[in-house]
Amino acid sequence: MSVRNQVIDNLSSLLSGISGVKKVVVSNEPLDLQQYARADLPLIELRVDAENVDYETSQTGYWHLSLICTVYFLATQDDDALRETWNEKVKNKIGSDPTLSEVCEMCEVVSENSEGEFPVYSERFGLVASYERGIANA
Repeated sequence: MSVRNQVIDNLSSLLSGISGVKKVVVSNEPLDLQQYARADLPLIELRVDAENVDYETSQTGYWHLSLICTVYFLATQDDDALRETWNEKVKNKIGSDPTLSEVCEMCEVVSENSEGEFPVYSERFGLVASYERGIANA
């Protein structure tokens, strides 16, 4: 399995351990929420945004895998306290294992954004996982 796929798998497993999350969906394109019932929420979407290499030699490269992590949840109103709760849960979970079980050097939250409207709201996080690996394994 490539390092990229290990990062995605380990991050998905890590996020599925967040209290209250019912489902983690890994997707290649923006999620169509119409496919999911309200009973599936809170739901986390994990999507690859971009993959870049900082440097590359004949043997190794230092890679940055950019991901978008979106938490969709139900609320009766736009609730800042509920948004902050989800912010803390995601950041604390990623902070509890920033190397994703030694697969990457660091996975970190680099941006966050609040979106949505009644009854489905979301918190979107930009994540970057960095790793150095042999070109054949990246």
